[in-house]
Amino acid sequence: MTQHTGQGAAVGTGFEPIWRVPDAQVASGRIPGYVGAVRIGDRVEVRAGGRMALGADSPAMREDTLFRIASVTKPGPTRPPAPSASCSPSGR
Repeated sequence: MTQHTGQGAAVGTGFEPIWRVPDAQVASGRIPGYVGAVRIGDRVEVRAGGRMALGADSPAMREDTLFRIASVTKPGPTRPPAPSASCSPSGR
């Protein structure tokens, strides 16, 4: 397995179109940064881009950056189903 890391690595490997999406999100200001990993066949690339926080003086995102995440497996609150329309002959 080959592993390429970093923004300047793996030029010509075919991963460039994949990285355009998160890079564009960072450039537009939608997200401050990202760390991503892509595997295609036996080729793997890990890449970090942007910053760790919104501030321009925040540290650059690194491939080994740790993230705090909330539990995504707990079910959230649900609404009861909407009442169904009555189909009685009287129209009530």
